Amino acid sequence: MLTIIPQTDPILHQTAQAVAVFDDQMRQTAKEMLALMKIHRGVGLAAPQVGIGQQIIVISPGRNPLVLVNPQILTQSDETAEGEEGCLTLPGVSLKIARAQKISVAYQDEFGRPQTIKAKGMTARVLQHEIDHLNGILITDRIKQD
Repeated sequence: MLTIIPQTDPILHQTAQAVAVFDDQMRQTAKEMLALMKIHRGVGLAAPQVGIGQQIIVISPGRNPLVLVNPQILTQSDETAEGEEGCLTLPGVSLKIARAQKISVAYQDEFGRPQTIKAKGMTARVLQHEIDHLNGILITDRIKQD
């Protein structure tokens, strides 16, 4: 079973590698990430948060959970909004972070099929937060950049 690694782990500040093989093991990892996210009552989880340096994120800001592999932000609105964000890697920490209000993301599903999602509001915020993890960025790093 996967566990959330401590915030001091260096993998959290590294760029995750693209997934090249879409096999049962990768799909099992995504399934375990979804279960772990649910156990911790999170709305998103990135593979680096469980010690895996691959570009896999899972989100569930609403009813339907989603697995995104190799996600890339294609477009983002100039309009931003500040909002409180927590992080499963940083229990008890909540910070105001400015994020684009609307984004579009290209990704592959767990079978390697190309997909695109357009998101706004909370879903856009969660996607940006989790994609940051794939780029080695934590919310505490965002505060230093602003």
